[in-house]
Amino acid sequence: LDSFFQELTHNKITSLPGWEERILISDRAHLVCGIHMLVDDYSEDKLKINKIGTTKRGIGPTYSSKCFRNGLRVGDLVHDFSAFSKKYVHVLFEAPLFT
Repeated sequence: LDSFFQELTHNKITSLPGWEERILISDRAHLVCGIHMLVDDYSEDKLKINKIGTTKRGIGPTYSSKCFRNGLRVGDLVHDFSAFSKKYVHVLFEAPLFT
C-alpha cells in the first residue's frame, strides 16, 4: 500500500492530467504488506551465493500468499474490516510465508 500511495502523491505533484479518473482497483487485487517485504528480504539474504536478485518489494511472498489461499485482498479491507483484521493476524503469525 505504501508504494501505491507514493505513486498517487507523485501523480498529484506532477499534475498528471486526468489520473484520478483512470484509477480502478479491483476488490480481488492482492495487497503487498510489510510482512511480505520482510520475508522477501530475509529469503534473499538466506540464499547467500544463490541469490535471485529480488527487488525486495514483497512481490514473491505476496504471490505465495495468493497460492496458499491466505492472501489479503482489497475487498477484505474494504468490505469487512474486522474480518480483514483477523485474516491479517493469521498472515502475520500462522500463515506459511517462508518457503
